Amino acid sequence: MSKKIKVIHIITQLELGGAQQTTLYTLAHLDKTQYIPVLICGPGGILLQEALKIPGLRVHICPGLRRPIAPFYDLIALINMRGILRKEKLAHSGSVIVHTHSSKAGILGRCAACLAGISIRIHTVHGFGFNPYQPFLLRWALVLAEAITGVFTTRMIYVSRDNLREGIRLGISRPKRSVIIRSGVNWDEFSMPVRRRPPEKDGKNHKQDGHSDDQQSGMSFDRSSSPSSIRESLCIPKNARIVGMISCFKPQKAPLDFIRMARIVDIENKKTRRSKQPAVSLSREYERKAGSPHLEGPLPQDAEDLPFPETHFILIGDGSLKASIKGMIRGFGLESKVHLLGWRRDIPPLIGAMDIMALTSLWEGLPKVVVEAQLMGVPVVATRTSGIGETIRNGITGFITPPGRPDLMASKIIGMLRDPDALERMGKEAKSAVSREFDLNDAVAKQDRLYQELARI
Repeated sequence: MSKKIKVIHIITQLELGGAQQTTLYTLAHLDKTQYIPVLICGPGGILLQEALKIPGLRVHICPGLRRPIAPFYDLIALINMRGILRKEKLAHSGSVIVHTHSSKAGILGRCAACLAGISIRIHTVHGFGFNPYQPFLLRWALVLAEAITGVFTTRMIYVSRDNLREGIRLGISRPKRSVIIRSGVNWDEFSMPVRRRPPEKDGKNHKQDGHSDDQQSGMSFDRSSSPSSIRESLCIPKNARIVGMISCFKPQKAPLDFIRMARIVDIENKKTRRSKQPAVSLSREYERKAGSPHLEGPLPQDAEDLPFPETHFILIGDGSLKASIKGMIRGFGLESKVHLLGWRRDIPPLIGAMDIMALTSLWEGLPKVVVEAQLMGVPVVATRTSGIGETIRNGITGFITPPGRPDLMASKIIGMLRDPDALERMGKEAKSAVSREFDLNDAVAKQDRLYQELARI
């Protein structure tokens, strides 16, 4: 009789996102002497080829499993998953666990597990599928679906306390069946020191200016890149500042707000260069908090007298809003300042090239890219969504602004860019504030203990 535990993870699609990366890392690092890992996912996704290369992982592609709500395809996916799960259960004499991720795969996967007779069902909430921007009836239909499937869920894993509180409040999960396991980051990969600007040469940038759209399709896998080589490849002057964002180009992430923010910052930059002095006053909240003891002293001079460096913007990702993003960049005349890099895998040096990371999302679970940036000493300005308050100490390690207000985000970023000393102090505070609970290996260990516990029941 097999003593191994078969763990079947189900996720909607293997796009390049935090939930997908954490899932694949877990499947790759479970002890193969104790577990038989299996993955069920929808077709497509940048990370699918990576999943197929994981040793010992059996991958089932479910054609009907796709992100949009589509009753016909959803029914096909449910039937297909039920068949796959039943075969996997019958082929194994030991314990079988189904672990689902994301809303679509979570609802359909847990229903399929019930129909296949698998009694241990775990779901990780990386962020709910419902949000305040949806029509009322649709939102509450999704809440009801989550609540119904929550009844026959053995354990609910939440990546943020905000989502945990919301899930309990809405009757989606019970406190005794709920646990926090962070969506961790690769500690060793993101904790190494970096140099953000290349060494001095002749003080000039000889490469031509121009709008950069380096990755029209696909994804770069250049592991040899560094912050300085990235800066040089994009023709960004060595003394310029970089504000960046890593995001899928979809409405949830509001990438157009990133371009709107960039326009405001660029306008201020041009005003400053024409007049040789700042034209817009900083946020008084920034000045107050920048002078707090948490930031080791007051600003060196009046914030409005501080120089404003040339600023470039890098946007890493791809998706349905790419054409709209490129159109807005052209409309605002930002072709030489905003650089679209497509999907990239060399994330540590890309973050290392940034002076500030921005995140314009309308809703989230807990974006791991914020933790990655902070671990590298890069302060983050992000919108107030679930989990953000658990990673950013507002005014100390970064700033939190309301969703849909790129003007307020621009104000915070302008303030940070004007004071390099305060910017550096915030980066140091951000790095020191990251807790080990965000270590990806810690997340795998906690899931391992949970699997072992439930298999013994």
